[in-house]
Amino acid sequence: MGFLQPLLLLGLLGVAVPIAVHLVNRKKAVRQSFPAIWLLAASKRQTAPASKLKQRLLLAARILTFLALPLAFAQPFLSGEVGGASSRLDRLPVRSSSCSTIAPA
Repeated sequence: MGFLQPLLLLGLLGVAVPIAVHLVNRKKAVRQSFPAIWLLAASKRQTAPASKLKQRLLLAARILTFLALPLAFAQPFLSGEVGGASSRLDRLPVRSSSCSTIAPA
């Protein structure tokens, strides 16, 4: 497997961007204890695992996006023979009969 534009693979370094943003935006909780908060604390403990899962899935989606874009722009191709035929076509004839290709009468 090769790439027609291997320099575009430097874009894979962009994977560090969503990871850095994720780490910077993490908030540390400040503990304050007073009676009105006790009722809210119990409900927050129940929703915290779902929130963490949501954040991790979002981070994974962002990382996959930053991985897929440079790989797609680098134009990967398979070299050699696959199934007895060349896997890369140099020319492909196309016939079009759209209005833009028909000569005026």
